[in-house]
Amino acid sequence: MLSNLKILRVLVVLFFGISIFFAYLNFDIGFSSVFNSSYYAVYLESGEIYLGKLRRFPSLTLSDVYLLVRIKDNNEVGSYALHRFQDEEWGPSDLIKLNNKKILWMTKLKEDGQAMKAIRGGTDDSTNVSEVK
Repeated sequence: MLSNLKILRVLVVLFFGISIFFAYLNFDIGFSSVFNSSYYAVYLESGEIYLGKLRRFPSLTLSDVYLLVRIKDNNEVGSYALHRFQDEEWGPSDLIKLNNKKILWMTKLKEDGQAMKAIRGGTDDSTNVSEVK
């Protein structure tokens, strides 16, 4: 009976250890963001900047994806627009698998930043984010 209790304890500890490990991998920070996935900006070698919810397990992916596009207008220097990736004409899904070798940098977006305000506000196809200098 005592050995069964020890086996049960070991299994419980293993279960919680594995759960914490996968939560860390999947949500990048751990339990603090299990219920609230964070948005990241990812800058690729190609010059494209994608915004979305970053997942690291089982592969590096972005979901709820937006593309940050520079508006080419001589009057407004540094204006950008957010485009929903899934709304592109060629009909992609709302998930991008990233090649880690092609990423120059990535950063977590602040909740009070202009991009997050635009995303939370339910951006449509061409929401102007604002001037960036």
